[in-house]
Amino acid sequence: MQSARAQKAFLSNIVPASQLKARKYVPPTYPSKALAAGVEGWVELEFTVDTTGAVKDISVRRAVPTGPFEKAAVDACARWRFEPVMRNGAAVEQRSGLRVQFKLEQ
Repeated sequence: MQSARAQKAFLSNIVPASQLKARKYVPPTYPSKALAAGVEGWVELEFTVDTTGAVKDISVRRAVPTGPFEKAAVDACARWRFEPVMRNGAAVEQRSGLRVQFKLEQ
């Protein structure tokens, strides 16, 4: 019972990615169909930064519009790296999230 409660607490403690120290950022690739159609949008992602700073357990919370951008956002996020989150002198896993914007060049 305690482990389920601990897991729920972990999943609900989401720190904005802007509060984490990025080591490597890979911009998402604008999907060619969306680019050709002039479509802009965004994708809200949640993910876990593991004890090495790698990203795992990526999930799409919301996307506008639905469809064209989710895969590009998830693929880019999987390649990001952060400084590990430290608590009491030890690296710990941390849930995080952010909104990935897809805007056409003006």
